Amino acid sequence: CALGIVLFELVAGARLFHRGPPWLSMAAVVEASVPALPDTTLDTIVQSALAKDRERRTPTAEALAAELETLAS
Repeated sequence: CALGIVLFELVAGARLFHRGPPWLSMAAVVEASVPALPDTTLDTIVQSALAKDRERRTPTAEALAAELETLAS
């Protein structure tokens, strides 16, 4: 999930869950949805990396890298 946050922030150029005070940022991690990225294919990859449900989340950094490599080729 942390790698998904870094990926989102690199692509979007903005902090994902920053809300000022730490307790508001922590609440955003649990409650806020992830904004969509303009590129739908990349958005699908990022949304999967950030899924709150562990069963729906990209399982490993290696799997995430494979998805990104496929997108880049």
